[in-house]
Amino acid sequence: MPPALALILCAIFVVVLLTIESKQKLSTSFALWVPTLWMLICASRPVATWFGAGSAQGSFEEGSPLDRLVLTILILLALSILLKRNVDWSRVLRDNSWLMVLFLYLGLSLLWSPYPFVSFKRWVKLASAIPLAMVILTEESPLEAFERILRRCAYVLIPFSLILIKYFPHLGRGYSRWSGVLMWNGVTLTKNSLGQLCLMAVFIIVWTYLTSRRVKIVERNRAVVLADGVVFALAIYLMVATPGGAYSATAVATMVVVFGSLFLLYRSDEQIGRVAKLLVWGMSFMWVAMTSMQSFVTSAVSILGRDETLTGRTDIWEWVLADAWMKPIFGTGFGAYFATDNEFTRTFGYYTAHNGLLDVFVETGLVGIIVLVWFLWGFYKETLYHLKGNMKLGIFGVVVLIIILLSNFTESIFLKSSSYIWNIMVFVSIIMSSPDADEGHQCCK
Repeated sequence: MPPALALILCAIFVVVLLTIESKQKLSTSFALWVPTLWMLICASRPVATWFGAGSAQGSFEEGSPLDRLVLTILILLALSILLKRNVDWSRVLRDNSWLMVLFLYLGLSLLWSPYPFVSFKRWVKLASAIPLAMVILTEESPLEAFERILRRCAYVLIPFSLILIKYFPHLGRGYSRWSGVLMWNGVTLTKNSLGQLCLMAVFIIVWTYLTSRRVKIVERNRAVVLADGVVFALAIYLMVATPGGAYSATAVATMVVVFGSLFLLYRSDEQIGRVAKLLVWGMSFMWVAMTSMQSFVTSAVSILGRDETLTGRTDIWEWVLADAWMKPIFGTGFGAYFATDNEFTRTFGYYTAHNGLLDVFVETGLVGIIVLVWFLWGFYKETLYHLKGNMKLGIFGVVVLIIILLSNFTESIFLKSSSYIWNIMVFVSIIMSSPDADEGHQCCK
């Protein structure tokens, strides 16, 4: 089949999927497309790369004018929507105190950054998720609206990923920097990012199926089930297809844990709080064990089909950790170590340490880690709170927390403005933070 024809047929297929999705009886507004566009970009790649602009960021000091323009437009649209909805800003910010403190500290770290302007631009992009998330919070049913966004992302990006891989290899495929092995990137920039996209697509489809049967919120018909089934099958195929697939051991392992967690949570009505605590603390223990116990790491990676160096990650960790201990208290400043021209990036060609906590340590120091853990603790407490009154929202929060804890061991997701999963966590945090999260319009005056 000619590539152009394949692309046209895929576009028609995606339009059909979105049409089916739009006919579900969900109480969401047209304004929801603004945060949807933001999430579509975060889940794929920067806009500039689609127009042959080379590096998504241009030079690390100048950045990409096109991406900056798109970001500015989305922020202005979000703010205009919020002004019309007359949001009680003080209440929303107060209810999100954990997140606000984290962002304020990151902003403060610009004072000691060697590239303050670069750090400032990256901080603005990171903080842009807040007004976009507040658009969702002001919808009639915030969680329902957010589920719709994630489903739209799956419906659009999964089919186009397959088309790019099969018919546009210069866009949809890549090669490992060190081994030269063929990798599938799809609409994303790396196979791991594609794995995360597929993970969240599978999760939201399974989630929607479970909650629609249990709570009867959405009237699902055969067309919806068929659409979900096709996208689910494509996502699974992209995740596990080998050789030369998008196989991401982290995403596959996380998917298995997510399925198990959903099963346990939905089978534990009376003990759901205890089960949620057990799952979250179990993931936290796994973090500590994999960080400090070599035997645990050896066993885990052998199950996932990886070598003990985690595909060279241990060498990267050793380098970044040595640099982090040079400025252990406050770090180099947010956005001032990765994606800048330093010895690490010139040696490895990576703009991440492939470990979320290590990224935070080298750029924001031990203080940054403490503030981040405080935010995660607040997120955890909110999930427990909602398990008592809004079980659906509480379970969603628990699963998102599990996903981000597992994903950040071998990938860098914390505080990444371009990370699909990090933005999901910020959005969920804002949705959960208000006691009236079930009724998003109550945060308006």
